[in-house]
Amino acid sequence: MRVDADRWSPFHTAEIPSVGSVLSTINQDAAIWIADRTLHPRFGCKGRGALEWLENQDLTVPDRPNSWRMKAETAILRLGDSEFLVESTADVVNKAKSLPREASVYPVLRQDCAFELGGTQADNLLRQVCSLHFEALNLTAQPIVLTSMIGVNVIILPKQDQGQPHFLIWADNTYGFYLWNTLLGIGNELGGSQIRFSRDSACQ
Repeated sequence: MRVDADRWSPFHTAEIPSVGSVLSTINQDAAIWIADRTLHPRFGCKGRGALEWLENQDLTVPDRPNSWRMKAETAILRLGDSEFLVESTADVVNKAKSLPREASVYPVLRQDCAFELGGTQADNLLRQVCSLHFEALNLTAQPIVLTSMIGVNVIILPKQDQGQPHFLIWADNTYGFYLWNTLLGIGNELGGSQIRFSRDSACQ
């Protein structure tokens, strides 16, 4: 189990079939690959002044609810009208946490487990664990989906990388081990799961 001051990661508690299944790069032809991103630096905030507070830090804020934006190594998810989840480098996150907030800006503790999921069978996997059909989404609108996955409330950011869909997933950390092992198990049924080390920076 890997830990930091606020969070633990399920990665080292998961059953890994063999050392050779842990990859440092993405195999785009893999049926399923999954990376643990739980310990990526992040913070949350909400309130009627949250948008302006983030913009004053030169952060690129989505202009509508349930969407995301990215600038350099910083990704900002707008969850509803006035709640935000920010992932970035440790320097950016620590600086934001240390800045004074207006009375109308409230911190949100983000102790999520977080995974990145992709592969040629990723859409098929999600059809088994989630009722939403992601292939019908307009990914150019950079949507955020708040839904349920195998009984767990999740935030999903669908993207495309080199023509292949992949997904960033956040959930309550207490369900991390359950989600991780379930996704790995279904991936094995669809042609095999590969575990890869996550990048140190925010979602790219």
